Amino acid sequence: MSFDDWISTIGGIGIGFFLGLAAYALAGLFLNGAWLIALAVIVPWLAWLAFYVVLENMAERVFPTGMKQARRLEARRGKPLARRLAGPAGFAIGAFAAWLGLTETILGAL
Repeated sequence: MSFDDWISTIGGIGIGFFLGLAAYALAGLFLNGAWLIALAVIVPWLAWLAFYVVLENMAERVFPTGMKQARRLEARRGKPLARRLAGPAGFAIGAFAAWLGLTETILGAL
């Protein structure tokens, strides 16, 4: 693995870790009966995502790139396994840490 792969792996674990903490907290809101608050978090995010997708498609139609992809002269190597599994592993570690009740300790240390 190259240096770039190591940096991407560490970043993927970190992002997955905090997403795991957030997903556990959101699942807790749904399961504890505060589903209205959980929906108040999810619905604006989905609206933003839909707006972004529509805007991207509209921008592509108005300002087309018009470039063709270059032919591949040599086969590219795939991403290392550690880099591909960094996000899901970080997510699982973050959800497990939240399940242990370490959310306030972890976020308080930041």
